[in-house]
Amino acid sequence: MKEKLLRIGKIVLLGTLVLGGLVILGFVNASRKHARCWKFDVQIDHSDGTYFIDEADVKKKVFSLGDSLIGSAINDIDVETIHQKVLEIPAVKSADVYKTVDGRISVSVFQCRPLARFINADGSGFYLDTEGGIVPLSKHFTAHVPVFTGNIYEGKGKGIHELALNSELSDKSIIDDAFRIIEYINSDSFWKAQLDHIYVNADYEFEIVPRVGNHRILIGKGEQLELQLKKMMAFYEKVLPTRGIDQYKSIDLRFKGQVVCRK
Repeated sequence: MKEKLLRIGKIVLLGTLVLGGLVILGFVNASRKHARCWKFDVQIDHSDGTYFIDEADVKKKVFSLGDSLIGSAINDIDVETIHQKVLEIPAVKSADVYKTVDGRISVSVFQCRPLARFINADGSGFYLDTEGGIVPLSKHFTAHVPVFTGNIYEGKGKGIHELALNSELSDKSIIDDAFRIIEYINSDSFWKAQLDHIYVNADYEFEIVPRVGNHRILIGKGEQLELQLKKMMAFYEKVLPTRGIDQYKSIDLRFKGQVVCRK
């Protein structure tokens, strides 16, 4: 009998808690129905040291919808429209937009991560991000990443994934080759520290301008980059202790089994 009463008591208690929760939820929903937005919060992830955009950029983009949101009924605010507007900012990789119980609209923004910077022959420029997308230069921030200069005519909003769908554009672009080269360089601690600048010559081939030394390292299209840089390391190990490297103007790694040096 006692166990039966205890069981009934638990059921009654659980029912009371559920009913109480529904009542509270009803009050919250009723209150929220008449609530108005009193604040628009923006949080931007800068944890990797990237500062392409700031809070003002996000607010300007969102408020271009027609009003500042402040004072609008919370239930009338379409967070999906705000979300899509934030994603229109080129440097935004992803974003979360949501309403809070206390009447705020909150936006969390995650930025594209720069992989390399390109300076076109006409002086314009852009960044290539870690996913192969194009990011415009920022008025707020200059990323410390390798720089490509020389015979470059790129950055018309076409990242490597878009170029892959158009063979005509892909054949004329150096973006996919540059992306592959930088990805490999970043995977090697020595070359990541040594590489600062890559020059694109008149044949649209790549010449590495290292941080240490006055030479250039010719790698062509960089299709055999891993093997080429292994040859270069062997050359460094053999030459540096005896003759030094400053006497060489260029070191050509384009030929199989050879390292061709010019003084």
